[in-house]
Amino acid sequence: MTRPWFALVPSAGLVSAGLVSAVLLQVGLLALLPLPGATPDLVLVVVAALAIARGPGAGAVAGFTGGLLLDLAPPAAHAAGQWALVLTVAGYAAGHLGDPRLRSGTRLVLVGVLAGLATAAYVTVSGLLGAPWPGLEELTLLTGSAVGYGAVLAAAVVPGGTWVLRRTNAPQRTAW
Repeated sequence: MTRPWFALVPSAGLVSAGLVSAVLLQVGLLALLPLPGATPDLVLVVVAALAIARGPGAGAVAGFTGGLLLDLAPPAAHAAGQWALVLTVAGYAAGHLGDPRLRSGTRLVLVGVLAGLATAAYVTVSGLLGAPWPGLEELTLLTGSAVGYGAVLAAAVVPGGTWVLRRTNAPQRTAW
């Protein structure tokens, strides 16, 4: 039996609030911290937590939404759609590779690796659109720091996010 559309509202509102909060924290706080390498990607971690709990379809939708919010949030100085593209693919991948039954350490490594790959993908898309390419040393620093920051943020966000999402009345993981 399928659930009516209004059964999704609490979960959709919760996901929307989580994505907007993650964008605001990433752009307004994490980007200002004097950390080496890449800015910690809280939006990707929230998208991965949702994808692990709900599956690849929900992960792709959340990735597109979170990426578009990042693309449009000031002080965006890049072409709109870059983060949307990268986070859609990352959310879909997290939904396929992640499983709530995986050990927590495995999920942390998965999210960390996805953060590094997303950073490399973003740099690649930016370069293809005309931005200057970083050197190999700078790219290594960016992706390495993104892996570390992603794993640390995932330790706090993924267990709590999957716990909260399991307790909403939205449908569970989807296969698409």
